[in-house]
Amino acid sequence: MMIARQTISNSSNRGFTLLEVMVAMVITLVGLLGLLQSVNIATEHNMKNQLREEALQVGEDYLYDLQARPFARLSTPFSPRIVPSRLLGTRKDLVVNRTNSVLPNSTARELVVKVSWLYKNVSSHHEVRTVKSE
Repeated sequence: MMIARQTISNSSNRGFTLLEVMVAMVITLVGLLGLLQSVNIATEHNMKNQLREEALQVGEDYLYDLQARPFARLSTPFSPRIVPSRLLGTRKDLVVNRTNSVLPNSTARELVVKVSWLYKNVSSHHEVRTVKSE
């Protein structure tokens, strides 16, 4: 009986070198860091949108409160109010400024509620307006 000999080349036994493994790890790390950065950007945009929605709701609530007041009580000045944010995980404060002014050539008043907030050292605001007459 004859035994067949098979020759094995040295190049197929070699496996991965340390350099190849390191290059693969660097490529994977760059991809994961890019993915992580996109998650951070998405989270930041989501937080900005939630703060804007909350400012809109707070502004409308204060505007409805002003509309419900008797017309004679609208001439008094309003002091700014600080409203804590209701968003989970944030300690942001919303600053509410209410103003009213007499419209030219009429007895009607323009009511303005401006809600301001600070996020990542950038100031933003949302304003709602309406007109009320006697």
